[in-house]
Amino acid sequence: MRSGLFIGLGGTGTMTVAYVKAKLRDIYKAEGRLDQFDSENCFLCIDTDLATIDKIRKTPGLGDDILDMNSDFISLGNVNPYLTYHHANSHTGKKERLEAWAVNPERWTNTTLSEGAKASRQIGRSTLVNNSDEVLSRLRAKLNLLRSFIIKRRGMDNRGSDGSNTPNSTTQTSQYASTPLITVFSSGTGGTGSSILLDILLYIDKTFKSLFTGEDPYLRLFLFMSRPFLEKNPHNSYMPLNSFALYSELNQMYEDYMFNEGKSFSTLSVIDINARFPGQVDVKTSPFKFVIPIDNMLGQKSFSVEELPEITANISTYLHIGTGSDSISSKFDNDLAGIAENRSLRANFEDDKLWYPYLVPVGFRRIKKPNEELKTYIKTRLKYEILQYGLRGSNFVNVHTDEVERKKVVDNFVNNNIFKYINRENRVSGLQNIDSDYRKNLFQSVGIDNDIIIIPEEQHKKLNEYWFAFQTIVNDELDKLRRSWSDNTSMLSKKRYLDLIMEDVRTDTESKILQFGFRYAEGLIGIADDKKCTDYILSCEEKRTSLNETVQNDKIEEILKFAKKGKKNLAEYQTALVEFAELRISQLINEFKIEILYDLTETNKGLLETFRKTSYDGKGGLAGYINYINAEIANAKYAYEELAKSFAITLHDVTTEYYPPLAPMTSATTPWKTHNLFSDLYNVSVVEAETTTPPNTLGDYIPIRQSSDASIHSLEEVLKELHHLCLLPGEAYYFCQEKNLDPRTKQSDIIDAFVDEDKLDKFISNSLLTNHESELYKWLDKSLEATIDERDLEYLSDDLRQKTELMFGVTYPVSGVTERAIYVGQSERFAENFGYNRGGIDVFVPNETVNDDSVFYKIRMVPGYTFRAYNGYDAIYNPYINERDKNFSNYFPHIHKDLKDKTMSELGLASFDDDIILIALFESIKRALKKSDSTNYNRLFDGGMGSEASGLNRFSSATSSDRSFFEFNLHDGNNATVNIATKIDFQGGKIKVVEQKHWNIKAINFKASILFDEILIGYTADLNNLRKTLYDGLKKLQVDNKQILREYIENNMELIVEEFDALIGIPIQEKGLTGMESERKYMSSLYDMVPELKIEIIQTLS
Repeated sequence: MRSGLFIGLGGTGTMTVAYVKAKLRDIYKAEGRLDQFDSENCFLCIDTDLATIDKIRKTPGLGDDILDMNSDFISLGNVNPYLTYHHANSHTGKKERLEAWAVNPERWTNTTLSEGAKASRQIGRSTLVNNSDEVLSRLRAKLNLLRSFIIKRRGMDNRGSDGSNTPNSTTQTSQYASTPLITVFSSGTGGTGSSILLDILLYIDKTFKSLFTGEDPYLRLFLFMSRPFLEKNPHNSYMPLNSFALYSELNQMYEDYMFNEGKSFSTLSVIDINARFPGQVDVKTSPFKFVIPIDNMLGQKSFSVEELPEITANISTYLHIGTGSDSISSKFDNDLAGIAENRSLRANFEDDKLWYPYLVPVGFRRIKKPNEELKTYIKTRLKYEILQYGLRGSNFVNVHTDEVERKKVVDNFVNNNIFKYINRENRVSGLQNIDSDYRKNLFQSVGIDNDIIIIPEEQHKKLNEYWFAFQTIVNDELDKLRRSWSDNTSMLSKKRYLDLIMEDVRTDTESKILQFGFRYAEGLIGIADDKKCTDYILSCEEKRTSLNETVQNDKIEEILKFAKKGKKNLAEYQTALVEFAELRISQLINEFKIEILYDLTETNKGLLETFRKTSYDGKGGLAGYINYINAEIANAKYAYEELAKSFAITLHDVTTEYYPPLAPMTSATTPWKTHNLFSDLYNVSVVEAETTTPPNTLGDYIPIRQSSDASIHSLEEVLKELHHLCLLPGEAYYFCQEKNLDPRTKQSDIIDAFVDEDKLDKFISNSLLTNHESELYKWLDKSLEATIDERDLEYLSDDLRQKTELMFGVTYPVSGVTERAIYVGQSERFAENFGYNRGGIDVFVPNETVNDDSVFYKIRMVPGYTFRAYNGYDAIYNPYINERDKNFSNYFPHIHKDLKDKTMSELGLASFDDDIILIALFESIKRALKKSDSTNYNRLFDGGMGSEASGLNRFSSATSSDRSFFEFNLHDGNNATVNIATKIDFQGGKIKVVEQKHWNIKAINFKASILFDEILIGYTADLNNLRKTLYDGLKKLQVDNKQILREYIENNMELIVEEFDALIGIPIQEKGLTGMESERKYMSSLYDMVPELKIEIIQTLS
């Protein structure tokens, strides 16, 4: 699997990266390798407009978590351009740097850019003035991650100190699997992406080369073309200018890399990049491997700008990770080889400047069996039905419409969960019970066993005395029992019984929720609380009458009466004692029952009250769940309806043909067509439906809650399986945990976790797809080829042939390049239906390596296009020229103020042109003097008269032959040898060359300006002070020698120019390097320098 870094610039670029990350993550998840996702891929987005992030969060399939805002996103929206300018004014280095490129920065907007750069490239670029170091730091972190992936891929334990990439093992990986792949997405039209693109490409290159010694990044630039943005913003006059300016700047950056020294943009960057990377001053900047232009035209069809990110993400993801991606990249790199040097592919634009052929339009077409779409349908519909029919459910009174049945259900709930802990008649063996527990404790304490008290024989004559002792014991024990009731640590405490009651209430309610839904459970507890328990409290309060003090005193009188009669009435006496104890404990138990039921039901904080009701703000309790579910149902229903819309618009999908088609599953009257393919699969394999009732407003039959058919899930079974996934070990309930009912808890998180995508995926994989006999499994298991009906094959093949158009509208096709198609499918036989020819240049890649037989791809990649071939060219060129002719008085579109009339190379080298022509002119003077006046030549250039002779010393060499101070010779073949003396020492009024450097460069197919630029870049460090050094030396000549040289120059300019022409012009013309107007103009500019330089030399000699 490949490792890669994906970078999005501006809104469209950021949106595309979000889609790429989502699609890659889905692939890893489908392959069971989600745990490896973060160790093989990294992402970074840079934008000013935070609205893009909000859009991503609201986009189905992306959401809140797709981009990590701490590591995946850099916000430049907090920049105030006006304050940036004023801050730079107080810092000398920043001021000089900004003033070098900025146009009227004092007029920049005095607001932050949180809503975007408003299509202004200068303002957009201002965001990097103070943020470049953060961007570089974050880029380095991401590229370090990529480096760690690649080291692991290459089988390396560590990199050597020399940066060597030599593996420490014999691990074999494909070339591209172990290549650091970088993909950048950017629009060329707006204010953010187009303004920072070139600087970011430079930052990427510099940072990459500081980490990957000796390597160039394999960087693909997906560039969103101008047409879709101009169509959406027809009145924005900046956008066409931005596009043309950016295209020309990219072209110059590429030209500088391919044919010059690739250093020019370093001098034009927002910051002093060489200061950040001092070790790379002489290293070429390689901006990109190639550019994939993305337009919204496919043949005669177009699509909206909003569709660009996802369509581009499909293409990028496939090229990065798809089955045939290595094969595509390998063959494509071979196709690209030499294209840049192919003069026939270049195109001219205004002033005869060249457009270079580095654009690689892509055509992408696929047939897709919608397996994943079916799973998405199941998850989306299931989530809606779980919320609507499952968790929300019907009201209690609607489920049990019969009053007798309703009473029975309520009685069972209260008896089984509350009264069994309170009443003897509801007691369950082995469980605590207030009635039984307290009675047992008292009776044991006073000697009552099975309602019988045994009085010792010796007490029979002292029954009065026994009574008073008995009464004391009863009272003491009752006091103890009251203390136990209040003692939270006691097994007989009220808290203990409440805990037992609520434990059972929670467990049973959880079961009722899964069986019938929250509304049912809340209604059931409401009746149990407000009716059943309240009635019981009333009955307990009425019982107080029969247990009052008068009754107690009557019982005491009866006991005393029997005591007086002595042994004769012993049996009655014993019975009376038991009845007294029963009376006293019944009084206590009755009060405890009232108290505990009040704690459950009657106060505002009653446990059943808070269990089912919300707080004042509508949060907490079962009702709080219902409030959130009611709101979330609307969102789930909306998502389900939007899915139908997304299916419907696949009819107009320009890159994908679904088979079976998705659009016919939708309806004009309801979102979904009743009995559509997916619906039928759902109802026979996922959740059984009630087909005897009419469909709902969505077009679906309502799911059956309970089913007797074991071969298909009921909604209750689905809920139970998801419920099981939510429970932690040892937990009996999920929704009804005390903390989850607390108003301070976000109950939305509890519901969201129950129906999150991960659990729905697990339900599908663990419960639905393990049944190999189900219709759902059988359908998903069938390959695309096996699914396509023969009757549809002809239509699909014709459609695919016709629609595999390039996503780049062209005015003319490119010729003379290798154009191949890549087919990715299950079999070559199948691919032949769509134009594949065995043995031809096309490539077939079996998709079995990723175990995906549901997709067939056809991809066209055509290298060799230029921006001039774009059929949206005139729409950006004409406005640009019109504005340029007005000196960009309304809006300046370039990122550097001097780029309006000079190229990057010219800007980067302008300070050295005069110097090199000065040396050429001086050489021409020397050559003319030698031919026409050998006496003065020997006098001035030391023709062997010794070191004491005054004049200009000749060039020293090993052979002592007369050599030029500057030589320029074009040889046969493809090489030109340039000899430049680079170290000059003025001694005794003479110029002595003490070192010579030789450098071979290609001359054929190079225009003249490039030829000189090559020389100048190579010797920048040596030529920096050449003018000053030469003039200082001339000033040191003896007066008579100055006069001889000055007079010769003034009187022999025709001879000197002839030598200058022989030195520079003739050799170049002989090689045919001035065939283009731009080259002729450049050569003319070199000759135009001669008169001015002549005056400088004369003045210096005066």
